[in-house]
Amino acid sequence: QGWGDARCSPCYDGVNMDDVIVDDFFEATSCLSQRFDSFVLVSQDEALRTKVRARKSSISMNIVVEEFRDEPVAKIDHYMCMPDIEPPTSLIEVMMSNSCHIDDIDFHLDEESMEFVKSMSLNTYYKVGKVDGFFVLKGDASGAATLTCRSVDMPETYLTSGKVKPRNLEQLAVLDALQDHSIKCVSITGRQGTGKTFLAISEALNMMDSSQIVLTRAMVTNRDHEMGFLPGGLNDKIDPWMAPFKDAIEIIMPKPNKGVQTSTFDILRGQGKIELQSIAYVKGRSFIDSVMIIDESQDLSREDVKKLITRIGEGSRVILLGDLGQIDRERLSTETSGLSYLIDRFSGSPLFAHIHLKSVQRSGLAALAVEKL
Repeated sequence: QGWGDARCSPCYDGVNMDDVIVDDFFEATSCLSQRFDSFVLVSQDEALRTKVRARKSSISMNIVVEEFRDEPVAKIDHYMCMPDIEPPTSLIEVMMSNSCHIDDIDFHLDEESMEFVKSMSLNTYYKVGKVDGFFVLKGDASGAATLTCRSVDMPETYLTSGKVKPRNLEQLAVLDALQDHSIKCVSITGRQGTGKTFLAISEALNMMDSSQIVLTRAMVTNRDHEMGFLPGGLNDKIDPWMAPFKDAIEIIMPKPNKGVQTSTFDILRGQGKIELQSIAYVKGRSFIDSVMIIDESQDLSREDVKKLITRIGEGSRVILLGDLGQIDRERLSTETSGLSYLIDRFSGSPLFAHIHLKSVQRSGLAALAVEKL
């Protein structure tokens, strides 16, 4: 029960103990040691697990400490970068001669290149040093596959999303995934200032004529900086949490008349083109012809992620943004976060793509803080 009272009701091999109320976990161990030689502590409380490991030597019992996991999640370290590959020279030559895009793979590729392509995962962006770009294999429900190459040296038409241009290869991969509307779910991870929110908002604004923008985020605060309850109605309570979205929109779509006090964000919201959604009240909803952006998704549980993704209806897409190095929600870790779970389970699907951003673009000072602090 974490740091609170613990109630121990062990029953083993016909031996029953009366319920014991204790104020400290280590008092419980003294009670248990009268009957048992060892036991396993299973808890999501990281502080408790650390405390028990540190004091194991002072306890007369053999204690095994484990983190509670509803279902094991594979390590996601290999998703936190753009993997490097070295395609056969013949494959690179075919790609360059076909405008960096091949629809009929079986027809164009030789046996060596075909075997290489078969080893690639769908919608995974692979860095190719020889072309200073990436390869990505995309597919659809019918099983048809296309191979695409993008390079930072390509014409500007490949590099822009409205007024936003990618500054590195990873951002180029993000725009490629966001502009492919057959990919219904895109997850973007990266440290502070890498451009996650900016790129997602930019592409959402480009889709605004045909899709409503739905903005939501995990509303988890750091206990050391809580400000108490927020006043007003639901929209008033949500509003302070949406500041990152507002900042991005004001940069991409500045007010045409500086004398107007109403922000671009509030204008679009008043026109019904932007909707703010609380995760607490999303059950039962269906979002049709919408693009949903979920910020701070590293603080979502598996149940939260499933609850949000299952709201996505026909003609809609969802973009998840997060930094797995900034998990503020108690009892969540990199391996147990709902974002990690989604990346691990969805990878390889033609409906999903994941990109990790590494380079901080906000400012030189922000990059220094991310590196040194």
